[in-house]
Amino acid sequence: MTPQDHSTNELLDRARGLLLGQFIGDSLGSLVEFCDPEDIAARYPQGVRDLADGGTWNLLAGQPTDDSQMAMELILSLLEHGHYDADAVRAGYRRWAASDPFDIGFTVSHALGGEPNEYSQSNGALMRISPVAIIHAAASRPLAAAQKDARADATITHLNPIAIDANAAYVTGLLTALRGGAIADILAAMQDAATTPEVREAITSAPQTYAKHAGWVLLSLSLATHALRESATVGAEQALIDVVSFGGDTDTHAAIAGALLGATYGLGTWPERWVGTVLACTPDADRSAPGRALHSRYYAHHLLEQAEQLLALG
Repeated sequence: MTPQDHSTNELLDRARGLLLGQFIGDSLGSLVEFCDPEDIAARYPQGVRDLADGGTWNLLAGQPTDDSQMAMELILSLLEHGHYDADAVRAGYRRWAASDPFDIGFTVSHALGGEPNEYSQSNGALMRISPVAIIHAAASRPLAAAQKDARADATITHLNPIAIDANAAYVTGLLTALRGGAIADILAAMQDAATTPEVREAITSAPQTYAKHAGWVLLSLSLATHALRESATVGAEQALIDVVSFGGDTDTHAAIAGALLGATYGLGTWPERWVGTVLACTPDADRSAPGRALHSRYYAHHLLEQAEQLLALG
């Protein structure tokens, strides 16, 4: 194996870790979405460690929620068009919204319906953007191109400058991780990319408890960067479990953190009990509980291949 082959294999491993981290975090968090930390600790004294049927939405183990369903729409659009096309992505998001998803955020729903909220700082744009980093992962691609796509995607549903800036900073972190950056490098790159003081503070600050702001983009970003710092001592698996234990909008928080951790450590950081469950989950359209109906378009069966296909676009 040549040094170039080795580098390519490492990049593919991290890209796969990113996508699986997104879907794993989403599914793990969905088990306790909207629960407070005390309730989670009482039900799961060791933290939520296993993907299982049930949870807030009564889903199958490994079944994606809106976070990863929208991310899958983004993946499919990127693969179809070979690059980020905002009009095509918007059409995909609207197709998803019209599929009668069991969960859709207020800001996203209204924006896709033609009524955007310029004040919302919700995390509905940040939760889906991770695949964009993969198509820009080649070292020859400028950071500015990835940041441009990240901002464009945010504006489809979120017009607030903080939500847009969070997207750009987060994708910069993902890209730095995919290229093999150390934790300090990832966080520094995110700081350099951020243009608002609020996003810069979220990157460096420990997450605070904001019960009435559970879906706040700055809280999600802060939890992700905190998990990345924590992973240096406890590992990515435990860091992701700790994100879920924080409570609130747990599926979205964990999807965002999971993608960042997976991009940093690669596919091998995720235990097989999580990876296998996510890749095998098949929530048939006519399924009764547990498991909400889900169009096959949003199944995660081909994530490993899709990571490789996304890299090839770069």
